[in-house]
Formats: sequence, C-alpha cells, structure tokens
Amino acid sequence: MSPHPSSASGPASGAHGGGEAPPSTPYVHYHRLRVRYAETDQMGRAHHANHIVYMEEGRTRMMADLGLPYDEVERRGIGLVVRAVDVRYRDAALYDEELVVCTWVRTVRGASVEIAYDIRRAKDDTSVATGSTQLACVDLTREPAAVIPLPRDLFDLFDAARLGRVIPPG
Repeated sequence: MSPHPSSASGPASGAHGGGEAPPSTPYVHYHRLRVRYAETDQMGRAHHANHIVYMEEGRTRMMADLGLPYDEVERRGIGLVVRAVDVRYRDAALYDEELVVCTWVRTVRGASVEIAYDIRRAKDDTSVATGSTQLACVDLTREPAAVIPLPRDLFDLFDAARLGRVIPPG
C-alpha cells in the first residue's frame, strides 16, 4: 500500500492511481478512520449512507489542517451548506477495516466550492467509494440564510489547496 500519513495532509503521489483524483492534483488531504460496528449492516458492511459521513469528516479535517476549522467559520456567521452530493460505490467497506479518506478541492467559485473524495481501503489501497460535494456559502446571521460570496480568506484558502500552494499553519 502507498504511504498515507495518519490523519495528516500531503502532496498527491502516483500511489493514488485507480481513484478519482487526477494525477495532476497537487494537494490531497489524507484522513484515516475505522468502520465502526454501529455503521454496518447485518452483513458487516458499512451502510452506504455512512460514506457521506466519511466524506464530511475528510472535508472538515482538511479544513482544520489547512488552518481554518469549520467551527471557526461558523462562529464568523458563515456556513458552507451542501447543495449537491454525489457518491459512487466501488467495493464494500467491512467492520473494523481502516479506511483512508482522500480529500481535495476540485473547483472554487465566487460563492461555492466543490470538494472531491476517494475513500480507500488502507490494507490494499482499493477504492471503496468516490464522490464529491458542492458547498454554497451562506450568511448564517440572516433568516433565511442567504447565499453570499466566499469571504476572501476562505476563497484564498480553498484556491491555494486546489493549486497545491498550501502553507501549513503555524
């Protein structure tokens, strides 16, 4: 298996072959997790809905590692609401298997960002699911929440990740 840092980020490498990430993707965040018993069906396989939860965990961990934790974004009155989610299931993830959620920024627009994912089995680097989420930026201080442009620092952070120009915080 290719080396994936434990819940860390790093550049993409050829080890990502066979998944959705294009070889030219300059930044991919890697997050390890285990399939918990409560997430499985009667056959010991991760229920399909949990793959979306794994993607969300990968996205929020990526944001924290990039220096802007999601809870900080919300404290500023800004939300990133999911407007679309796409998942393609490729292989079963079994109880207690270690998975690696590979997460990267696909596109950044004025008021939205698209994040892509490849969930891989750690022991053999097999892709178990690929997908993406489209997130719209909203003002949480308004009722109803209104779509607004991404704040400049958030736009720049996502764009730097997309381009592989990530500067570790601290």
